[in-house]
Amino acid sequence: MSQVRKITSLSKLPPISLLIIEGSWGTGKTTVINVIKKINNAEFLPEPNHLLHNIKRNVPDWYWQQHSQRLRKAIRLINSGTPVIMERSNLSNLAFSYAKDSSNLDDKHVDMLNGFMSRIMKIPGSAILYLDANNTLVNKGLEKLQDPTVKVSIKNKTLLIRRYRDFFLNHLPTFAGGINIYSLSTSNSSLNQLREKSDEVCSASIAFINNQILILYDKSYNHFVFPQGHLECGEQPLE
Repeated sequence: MSQVRKITSLSKLPPISLLIIEGSWGTGKTTVINVIKKINNAEFLPEPNHLLHNIKRNVPDWYWQQHSQRLRKAIRLINSGTPVIMERSNLSNLAFSYAKDSSNLDDKHVDMLNGFMSRIMKIPGSAILYLDANNTLVNKGLEKLQDPTVKVSIKNKTLLIRRYRDFFLNHLPTFAGGINIYSLSTSNSSLNQLREKSDEVCSASIAFINNQILILYDKSYNHFVFPQGHLECGEQPLE
């Protein structure tokens, strides 16, 4: 059984090949992802959206298939040497089913969870980051939900969000094996600080040897980064 490790900042995360970011609605996933992308120069696989594809039937099955396809893509990227950040995964399916049904995981969902985790265990350097927000932040996130079905389910079941959190912090570790699971508490103030850090991530100095760039040192995060990471900041490559 794995233990959920509480961290106070993203700098506490070790180098990873695959980072799956989970969390309930309004926990700041987008903000956290934007910061991590800039720090780690990783490939980002965004969360699928059934509304954009006009999926109206068998929505949970559609999400499970989409998440499975994204995981296969992530594995291909990792095998080619590219680290990957995934926004949500098959775990979101299972967490929502667990929270919505107000019962323990049945045998079918246990088998699905075991199958998913066994695939993650085969990826060296994989980790799961759960964003644990306070009620104020979650409630604001719920107000912005576009899916009416999910919105009605949540408003009609006050324990749903609590059980969703319970899945990741109490049930998932029993299936995780040696996979690292991290928990980061988020609030309005902490997310604002992350946004400021995201704006500052381009501040760095360049070291030259024989008129060639050797490495970049990021002052904001106190670590070394690849030079090409600064192209997205509007800087021009040197010949």
